[in-house]
Amino acid sequence: MEISRTVLSAARRAAPAVLLTVLAACGGHSPGNAEPEAPPTLAVADAFLLESTGAEPEDTTLTITAGFQRYVLVVYPPPDNTVFAELYFPPGAFAATPGSPVTLKVTPRPGLFGLDFESSAPVLPGATITFKYAIHFAAPVAAVRRYGSEDAYNAALQVARLGTGDQLTLLPSTHVSPDDLQSPLPGPGRYLVAAPR
Repeated sequence: MEISRTVLSAARRAAPAVLLTVLAACGGHSPGNAEPEAPPTLAVADAFLLESTGAEPEDTTLTITAGFQRYVLVVYPPPDNTVFAELYFPPGAFAATPGSPVTLKVTPRPGLFGLDFESSAPVLPGATITFKYAIHFAAPVAAVRRYGSEDAYNAALQVARLGTGDQLTLLPSTHVSPDDLQSPLPGPGRYLVAAPR
């Protein structure tokens, strides 16, 4: 926490109670051991997975250099050549020595807006994944019936990470545009776009 010299010198001339008020206003926090809330989970059977139509994007394997910002685009084959998913890695995205190689592998899941992600180095906070589904979007019929429309189903979609026992962890997700859904990319795993049933 930084406090400007002007605030400190004024506080020194004031009563001690004023200094405590200044410090409290600068963002001190009360003691306590509040546990962060665990992200919500649901079984795969209790989710509507967003389906994909048309040609499948190909697997992508590449080696990048740790310490540099990098975008990885997973693209549909010709004639579409549109982006299926975008993975973003800021300069400090990997627990690896800057300048060292990091191998990434991305495998799209057939028939779904989903992919498997592998990395040769642990992923640190800051990486994101964005699914782009302006085309090849196929809302399950049961999902449209449950939500009332494709737009309502779209609004309920989240990026989910598949865990053990077919459990999906729903990641905090944002529609960065109407058909682009972004979430953190916490590490290797299978990522799917889904909404609760």
